[in-house]
Amino acid sequence: MRKQAIAVVALVPVLAIASGAGLMVQPERDGADRPQRQRQPGGDPSAFVDRIMQADANDDGKVTRDEMGEGRATRIFDAADTDGDDALTRSEIEAFVKERFADRPGADRNPVAPGAAAPGGNRPAVTAPSGQMFHDGMETAGRAMRRLSRSDFAEETRMGDLALVQTVQRGLMDSKIAYLHAEVSREAQAKYAGDPDRLHMDLRMQLARALQATIEIEMAILEGDAKAAAALLKKLNDIQGKGHDSFEPHEDG
Repeated sequence: MRKQAIAVVALVPVLAIASGAGLMVQPERDGADRPQRQRQPGGDPSAFVDRIMQADANDDGKVTRDEMGEGRATRIFDAADTDGDDALTRSEIEAFVKERFADRPGADRNPVAPGAAAPGGNRPAVTAPSGQMFHDGMETAGRAMRRLSRSDFAEETRMGDLALVQTVQRGLMDSKIAYLHAEVSREAQAKYAGDPDRLHMDLRMQLARALQATIEIEMAILEGDAKAAAALLKKLNDIQGKGHDSFEPHEDG
């Protein structure tokens, strides 16, 4: 019990990170009115992960929902449990915390050319867009969509559902940043042979439609319309399925 209590208390700063990456962005204020947290450097994400893992009462390498506890910690559990097995592994917690730290005020997610000076001259440059960035973004979106597909969009799951929608949006935005570097199927290469501009525009259109659908899902969840949210999620899955069939490279064999 003591072990669990320590870990749940340690979730407070992580919840602050999660709320900082929420759906509403607070306007930045100048001077003395600026929130204190925006003037201070962030902590070590690995330290938060270690503290959360302290809730693993039976030392099986996973934190279950019961071990995590109730209350606000449930929101973290719902968003971080990407495979839906009702247990958090260290890798799932690390991925969750990494995303939240990346969205903290002052974090630089704008890609620049490799070796270029970062804005301000005192921070390392962010890796330029790549095919791997596109792939990773689509994987992130896909995992969150699979989690959403198991939700009934009830009142008690609303915050977790909204967190998952935001994860889908983040993954799609990362893919949209790197869409020019996406690896496409041989069929798509043949279809768009000699016209790479049209290939890129059609791919970007698919991503834009998917992002538009996530906004519609978000609005339905906020309005408490479970039926509409489920229907819009089906629409998003159809858009993603069409994009997969049109552009995604197929495994050999």
